[in-house]
Amino acid sequence: MGDKDVEGILVELEGALAEIVVTQSSSMRSMELDDLADLARDVFGEDRVHVAERLDDALALAVDLAEDDADGVGVGSGVVALGSVVLAAEVRTLLQRG
Repeated sequence: MGDKDVEGILVELEGALAEIVVTQSSSMRSMELDDLADLARDVFGEDRVHVAERLDDALALAVDLAEDDADGVGVGSGVVALGSVVLAAEVRTLLQRG
């Protein structure tokens, strides 16, 4: 959400995440995608930030990135979906369809 400490949250996550995929929530309170991407690049660096305009594309990209990071035995590094409860509900709905 645009009214939250997005930069502070990104700073806390930076050491724990190899890469980050940012996307737009459907909530009217969400931060503009370009603004979120700029903040993420400031914290993570250009090479570690990926942008997807749609949530379903963001999830697919995150899964692809995790699978590319596999250790040779088919085990990926995993995906964590973070955001508001609105985004969590949207992720859950998408995953239930799949």
